[in-house]
Amino acid sequence: LYTALANIDPAVTAGVMNDTAAVTREIIKRLSAGMGSAAAAGLNANPAFLDALVGASDPAVLASALNSSNGDLIRALIPALSSAVAQRAAQGINLNAAKPPSESFIKSTILYSNPTVIAAAVNSNPSFVGGLLRNLNADAAAAIAAGMNASPTTAEEVARRLNADVGNAIAEALNNRTDIIQPLLANLSPAVGAAIAKGLNQAPPDFTGAMMSGLSTA
Repeated sequence: LYTALANIDPAVTAGVMNDTAAVTREIIKRLSAGMGSAAAAGLNANPAFLDALVGASDPAVLASALNSSNGDLIRALIPALSSAVAQRAAQGINLNAAKPPSESFIKSTILYSNPTVIAAAVNSNPSFVGGLLRNLNADAAAAIAAGMNASPTTAEEVARRLNADVGNAIAEALNNRTDIIQPLLANLSPAVGAAIAKGLNQAPPDFTGAMMSGLSTA
């Protein structure tokens, strides 16, 4: 798997996944934690693969496959991904976010994903999340807002499951990229604001404390 991911054409991979959604879902569902580690090693060796894959994939297919997979695969894959992969993932998201909101990869991924899967992935590699946020642009921030608006319950469920390390990583990333805060907040609906607040009220106190204390006043 390491060799395949380091050398394979991402457009071909995305095309196969999009055309055989049911097969993709069943394959990922059966992958082991060892395969997750191998996949991470392959992506680390070829960060551009993820950039191109994100740009060409059907988000509904990808989200459905991840939702149906066992938790061990996600827990093994995400922690092993490098900062270079985070950067290339962000580049793919940025390019895709220029599409209309209805066609946006990040909006659809948020809409279709299981919030428990999202939170577990985020908690397992805060530095990856920080690297992703530091490399997103204003279009991506607006697309994230559109995704959250389409599924306020996802925002609530993710918010209440995040840990202190993620809070620190989010604060550090936002301190370095204040330009994405405005398009993100400006495009969120009141329903999402209420959902996030509800989620944070249920979140571990260390997450909220870590994030708020880490934000810059400058």
